[in-house]
Amino acid sequence: MYEYINGLIKYIGNNKIVVEACGVGYLIYATSLFKDNEINTVYVYHYQTELENIFYGFKSREDKEFFIELIKIKGLGCKLAIQIFKNDTNITKRAIANKDINYFLQFPKIGLKVASLIVNNYKCPLDTNNELIETLLSLGYKKNDIYSVITKINIDSPLENQIKESLSLL
Repeated sequence: MYEYINGLIKYIGNNKIVVEACGVGYLIYATSLFKDNEINTVYVYHYQTELENIFYGFKSREDKEFFIELIKIKGLGCKLAIQIFKNDTNITKRAIANKDINYFLQFPKIGLKVASLIVNNYKCPLDTNNELIETLLSLGYKKNDIYSVITKINIDSPLENQIKESLSLL
């Protein structure tokens, strides 16, 4: 299993990059969030079948974990899911939390059925933090600001820690 590849981005193409590490060029399907001729850590998901051996790359471990959760949704494979990462993942998570099916319809080959499955079956961290959201709203913060912060905090920590972490980011 591969966690990440650290190396020089040698090529950026249409939804793919080549990372040179230790003299080997790795072809990785990724979004255009990477910059050419820069040393980067690319977090990779290794997809392997009898016919394919593919790396999918991400800027952060959190994005990789989000991708893994998305591909668990029936009808949303790796090739469709990687398209969603062309946009900021916080925007995608907000779209899921708001049940915004139209957001997902903008991506090629994602139809109404798959978009509905994404917004209805993915358990977004924003859905599980109602108490945190209500607390921050009562302190006068706006919903959009709260949603952007919630995606950056550790949702597994106790509520008190989540509030402290959120306040430090707001």
